[in-house]
Amino acid sequence: MATAVIAAKFHNAVADLIVQLSLQMRQAHGLNQVALSGGVFQNVTVLETAVQRLRQHEFAVLTHHLVPPNDGGLALGQVMIGAAAESGSG
Repeated sequence: MATAVIAAKFHNAVADLIVQLSLQMRQAHGLNQVALSGGVFQNVTVLETAVQRLRQHEFAVLTHHLVPPNDGGLALGQVMIGAAAESGSG
């Protein structure tokens, strides 16, 4: 099997897993919004495929635009959680 075919199958499997888990969460908790974050979403193929498939199931999809999805954005999240805890809203 060609390397490109193996890679495509992997990317599709990851996107399908994201959709299946999102559908399960919708059924269990009524959630219709999905936030895609973490290093896996640096892979543009996985990100674009997952977003497209989630939207086909009418999910609202949140993705990074100003902050990187990996460890580069981790510190910002930690600051926000700390600020919320200090203000009493976290």
